[in-house]
Amino acid sequence: MIRRLLRALLRLDRHEWVGAACAVVFIGGIVVAYGDRQQRDELAQSTLTACEGCGKTAVAARQP
Repeated sequence: MIRRLLRALLRLDRHEWVGAACAVVFIGGIVVAYGDRQQRDELAQSTLTACEGCGKTAVAARQP
């Protein structure tokens, strides 16, 4: 299977290589951006819960 993939890659011409490289860079950018977003969301979540017991409270709903 790997040999077949390598043979297919060796048959590509210059334009196909450029297109393949652009696709890899584009998909890699999406993956990195998604990972960064997940990390920021986790950091924001941890800072919201880190204040438990510090005396600051927030009321989410009005009580009757």
